[in-house]
Amino acid sequence: MTGRPNLQDLSQASNEALENLKKFRTENPLLITTMPPSPDKQHSPTGHMPGMASQPSKPHTRPSRVYHGPLARITRDMVFDRIYLLLADNLPTRWTQNPEALVHLTKSMANVVIRSGQYGDFGPYGLSSLAQISVYIGHEGIYHYMCLAVHPSYGDVRIIFRGNLCERESQDPIIHHEVMALCRIGFNKAANRLYADIVSRMPKKRSA
Repeated sequence: MTGRPNLQDLSQASNEALENLKKFRTENPLLITTMPPSPDKQHSPTGHMPGMASQPSKPHTRPSRVYHGPLARITRDMVFDRIYLLLADNLPTRWTQNPEALVHLTKSMANVVIRSGQYGDFGPYGLSSLAQISVYIGHEGIYHYMCLAVHPSYGDVRIIFRGNLCERESQDPIIHHEVMALCRIGFNKAANRLYADIVSRMPKKRSA
């Protein structure tokens, strides 16, 4: 999306979301590591994005973390963790109760962030902080929407994933909880569509 959308930051990683991610990483390492960076691109300098790998590495477990800047490097796992926690805090609890589905959503959005950085969409210096990936309330005329977006140090905001538009008598979601609830519903509906699309493109299991 081009232009400069009017966005308000909503990001907060709750302790519950952190614990859920830590538990899921421990119990389901393979689901997290199906598209890791290649060995020679495990880390990338600040301001650049990790490379895309064509083959998975061996599964591994590690505790989830909240990464505080400034960071010497931004890794693929860091981008994944940041998006996972943001989605866990802003989607209905049924998503955290079905972590495999949430992982698929997160991987899809993380890949968009990484590719966008590689294509220079975040300016000449890319990302310098994970906090530049956040959840926002956007405003489009009388309508509002919840979105996951990247706000780089230079250049325009890049919306990675956007929920359905909502509106109620021109009320502001930041002030009126009812409108915020509508934005969350729109965000969830868009997530459902994305997940359905992901599932439709998965290889079909052959019957015995």
